[in-house]
Amino acid sequence: MSAAPHQTAVSPRSEILRVENLQTEFHTSAGVVRAVRDVSFSVFPGETLGIVGESGCGKSVTMASILRLLPDTGRVVGGSVFFNGADISKYNDVRMEAIRGNLVGMIFQDPMTSLNPVYSVGEQLIEHLVKHKGITRKAARVKAVDMLAMVGIDNPSERLKSFPHQFSGGMRQRVMVAIALITDPLLLIADEPTTALDVTIQAQILELMKRLKAELETAAILITHDLGVVADTCDRVLVMYGGKIVEQGRVGDIFYRPQHPYTQGLLGSVPNPKAPVRERLVPIPGQPPDLLSPPKGCPFVPRCRYAMAVCSDHMPDSYPVADGHKSACWLQHPRAPRADRAAAGVTR
Repeated sequence: MSAAPHQTAVSPRSEILRVENLQTEFHTSAGVVRAVRDVSFSVFPGETLGIVGESGCGKSVTMASILRLLPDTGRVVGGSVFFNGADISKYNDVRMEAIRGNLVGMIFQDPMTSLNPVYSVGEQLIEHLVKHKGITRKAARVKAVDMLAMVGIDNPSERLKSFPHQFSGGMRQRVMVAIALITDPLLLIADEPTTALDVTIQAQILELMKRLKAELETAAILITHDLGVVADTCDRVLVMYGGKIVEQGRVGDIFYRPQHPYTQGLLGSVPNPKAPVRERLVPIPGQPPDLLSPPKGCPFVPRCRYAMAVCSDHMPDSYPVADGHKSACWLQHPRAPRADRAAAGVTR
């Protein structure tokens, strides 16, 4: 954790995005992978929602499912997605194209593979605007220049002519931010936007995203494995494990009052530079569950030191801990052993 958790009041207005019981599967030669299992959450105007968890827990697949960007082997098999009040889970591809890249902006992990290498940066920005906003190329070029300047690229009029390989990694990611925000979307989704960038560039990109999000009043979802980024950037956090949300709450709740053993394990396995004394890092033992045959109970059971018999047989409900703070753990049940509840720091 590199900073004290950022905290902003969540808007009381209606949610921009609501996901209900989302389920996604991949059909492979080895069998059916149940990658996302009954995931539900909301995103509100002006807030930044962080989604954290180990690789393979379902973070990116959840976003790809919402936007229908799954590969041919994947399919959404259950649940609903409501965007700006409309049930987009029923939309066909044509109607989804009016949302993707327009009302919802997306920043992918690798800008080099996300940008088309045979078109100039300017052409990609201009084409994006012409398609989604129906404006002239001349007007689109003016806005493209303004957007490149806004994301901190010098001499934007000339850099419109440059190709992606003529930019550094940090500059390419700035271009991706520009493309994602140039249509003034209601929601920005950033999937590991600072992966493979050095620490200084990471900080610049995150600061840029925060500033532009505030200026444009855009809600955001940030997918990351970096808890320091979450602490500095997000208002609320979802913790995913084994294709499920195991804990959710405001960023202060997750960092200072974690209730699920997996969340506690994540926090215990990263250094805290603000700790008064040097702390020993404690890795989470074992491996994530095999989602070809997911457990019927809590997916964290084999790695949990507080596991009880009921944990293996039944998936716990998501118990309310405090206002907006929930944990899917049997330790939250009032009949759980008091000693284990106390040892795990259960406050409910």
